Amino acid sequence: MKSLWVLPILLLSVFAIGTKPIKLEITQVDEKNHTITLKKSDEILVGESGIVIHDIGATIISNTIYVTKIDTDSIQADYVPFTLLEQKYLPTPVVKPKVGDSVVLRSFYSRGFIVAPNQQVYEQIKNLYSNIHFVNSDLMIADVGDQGIVNASKKAFQQVCKTYSVGLLAVYNSSGLHLLDCQSFQILQTQALSNPSPEAKQYPFFARVEAKSFWDFLKRKKDYYAIYDALIK
Repeated sequence: MKSLWVLPILLLSVFAIGTKPIKLEITQVDEKNHTITLKKSDEILVGESGIVIHDIGATIISNTIYVTKIDTDSIQADYVPFTLLEQKYLPTPVVKPKVGDSVVLRSFYSRGFIVAPNQQVYEQIKNLYSNIHFVNSDLMIADVGDQGIVNASKKAFQQVCKTYSVGLLAVYNSSGLHLLDCQSFQILQTQALSNPSPEAKQYPFFARVEAKSFWDFLKRKKDYYAIYDALIK
């Protein structure tokens, strides 16, 4: 009986990604180049995004960071102003990260969206990442449709991820399955994955509702794989 469990365990280890938040300390700040150095963690991947926690008497989120390089004893990242919770009528605080500030990564990695051409691939992806709660793709269609956008784009996905507090985006294209950080839009993992029904394609992605717009007739002419091969490289 033991041998029957070998393959499932191996598959889970290959496709697993950590979803618990990780806190690291800033050890250096380069204000000229807008980069920071963090203490090393073997779990962190290039392309991950995070937030800087700054203490000015009260704790605030001051910046967003994007991991750019993993060295033997440290992590390098770029930083930009934090805008995920910006309000239209309120000023965005301008605070620079400081040595000793904390960076929290993977805050929303427990939640993801799936971009797949059909239901079979959608279900395969969902089963591969059992530690991620995949939010119903219908919400992406509804949100995108409300804004009159029916075409796949980096900006559209980043916005919908921000709206629903989603950290990961699983995208299937002709080269396989790609797991992205939704805000940096960088690929964290790539895996081969078969498509049982390659002729079945739904654009902009599989969902149980369809995006509606004045340009809907153009959407039907777009090829799922051509769009996502160009978007995810």
